[in-house]
Amino acid sequence: MTMDAKTCAMAVGMVFCTASSAHAADYYVAPDGDDDADGTMANPWASIAHADTIVAAGDVVHVLPGEYSGTFETDASGNESAPIVFVSEETWGARLVAEGDGWIARGDWVDIVGFEYTGDAAVGMLAMGSHIRYLSNWVHHLNPACNDNGGAAIDAGNYDATHVDMIGNVVHDIWADDTDGTPCNRVQGLYHAIPFGTIANNLAWHNSGWGIHTWHNPSDLVITNNLVFDNGGGGIIVGAGDSPGDGYADNFLVANNIVMHNPIGISEFGATGLGNRYVSNLLYENGDDVSLQNGLVDEDTISADPGLVDFQLDGSGDYRPAPGSPVLDAGTPEGAPPTDIDGVARPQGEGIDIGPYELAVEVGTTGGDDTASTGNGGDASGDPADGSGGGGGDDAPDPTTGSEAPGDTSGSSSAGAQDDAGGGCGCASREPGGGSALMLFVAALLRRRRV
Repeated sequence: MTMDAKTCAMAVGMVFCTASSAHAADYYVAPDGDDDADGTMANPWASIAHADTIVAAGDVVHVLPGEYSGTFETDASGNESAPIVFVSEETWGARLVAEGDGWIARGDWVDIVGFEYTGDAAVGMLAMGSHIRYLSNWVHHLNPACNDNGGAAIDAGNYDATHVDMIGNVVHDIWADDTDGTPCNRVQGLYHAIPFGTIANNLAWHNSGWGIHTWHNPSDLVITNNLVFDNGGGGIIVGAGDSPGDGYADNFLVANNIVMHNPIGISEFGATGLGNRYVSNLLYENGDDVSLQNGLVDEDTISADPGLVDFQLDGSGDYRPAPGSPVLDAGTPEGAPPTDIDGVARPQGEGIDIGPYELAVEVGTTGGDDTASTGNGGDASGDPADGSGGGGGDDAPDPTTGSEAPGDTSGSSSAGAQDDAGGGCGCASREPGGGSALMLFVAALLRRRRV
């Protein structure tokens, strides 16, 4: 995979990285490290688990490129002014391969940034603490079972916690079949079961349940500027039910999303409120585009081909909007991240573009102008797993369209531990020099932690 492809998911918006905080220390982890060492760049540790026993609020753990196998669990907590950061030093260069459970983050005020996650787990990254942010991770090809626990790429699953963000991630091929051979509706891409959080700038495709699923105890979520396609159950579902028993999905903003080629586009299910809003989404080629409850009506929905540069159902395409696309300048600024998944500032033209990409334009033009600049262009057709082409995953089952949903929506989140992730992005950097988006993000992240 080229660096351009790797960096396509690294920008999360500088608004999320501006709080003043203390940056206490930098530590390093490497595949050939030693947990008896001092954790410096010259003498790195061998494991994230050991780093977790040492770090304090404001520390940054840099995980160097290479493969790390096993189970992953972190307990350390930062604080509001000094979160703890675990960051892959090279975007998706630190490849975490689960053996059993995924990465369970039990501490509060923690950022997990830029990892690849795959392997033998039902849930890739599980947030059990509060104020956890999953930024620009690639989670793919896990091994969930179609049972009561279900599975997910990234899961906010502690009903007593609050504030988990999922921004700029690429999640796909989290798949299990039910006993009748249909896609398992309990296995999701991004799963959010608690109050407060932002789900933005993500790509979610070819997951057997829903691309983005909320259930149990969610409220006050912003779901914006995502691209969700080719999932077995549906695109985005807003709902609450099951344990803890009093969950109520209300005060959601679902805006600026592209949802296409799913059995259902956007749906409400279970206990939902009157405060949910669905604004400026583009819905295309779904079996049923919108299904809302309580008399709610979606606003400014676009029903048209989004006009992407090279849409491919298997994840190998270029998912930026082409000049003339109906998504250009058509979004609402409400809830929109200040940059796109590539780090391009929003807006570029006269308004926000719908979806995770903002089409970069020349000075003096608008997003819909044919003179718009698309940077270095090109599609990222290399397979993230082996560099051979096609990002959909050769060993993943073909999605089944037309399956009934929501069905049983209780899956993939419990108060206990769950499993792992990994991934492949079929997108291309807008700008020459593929590391630019990552460098901008990391610089802002570290500024956040300096006094």
